[in-house]
Amino acid sequence: MNKKHILVLLVIIVMIVTILLYRLHTIIITSVLIADDKLIASDGLGAYQPNIQGVYIGIGELVGEILTMDLNRSSRLVYVNFDNAHWKDVNLVDMPFRLSSKSYRMVLLLSARNKANIFKMDVGEKLMPPDLFIIIYFYDPNTGALACIDTIYPFKGDFMYGSIHIKITAPEPPLPLSDDGHIQLTKTNEYTWVLDIDGWFASFHRSYRGDFLKYYVRLSLVLTISRKSVI
Repeated sequence: MNKKHILVLLVIIVMIVTILLYRLHTIIITSVLIADDKLIASDGLGAYQPNIQGVYIGIGELVGEILTMDLNRSSRLVYVNFDNAHWKDVNLVDMPFRLSSKSYRMVLLLSARNKANIFKMDVGEKLMPPDLFIIIYFYDPNTGALACIDTIYPFKGDFMYGSIHIKITAPEPPLPLSDDGHIQLTKTNEYTWVLDIDGWFASFHRSYRGDFLKYYVRLSLVLTISRKSVI
């Protein structure tokens, strides 16, 4: 092989490597880290990463974009300390806990509204309800049955997930519960967002009739979202 052929081959190799590096740079990986000292806690196995151990983490467009974290087909779990959570009935009267503390499979949906956009936030910017809403589905890991749906849904409307359809006739949770505690999403740097919750959720539980009974539960969660390119 003469020098000319070697030069052509090197140019081709450089072009291929450049294209590959560019492609890797444009691939964004979204991972989630859950603190282990809140009522909704990590399973202790580190960050939840997409396509590892069945974890699904996706970004989709729904008003201000939506983050979906789905553990329903994953070996990864979260631990929910329902026994030590504060519970109320629909009349806002204190009541005993409705679910046991244990590990659950979780599907979490986080989104923004009122023209807010989670992934176009400036560093240091914060989002709170009513510009932010969250829906969490908890499933029993042994039976696969839906345990409850917990939501901070600060506007009227319906939400659907698969065959589940719940009609929200007023912002949830109601006053004064929505003013008790805090729910905020903060962009801490170019690649990181922190969701910090210590507040009340409307908690929907399927009855033996197939409809949903509503309670209120106060839960805490610190969830860190990281979005970085492969290289």
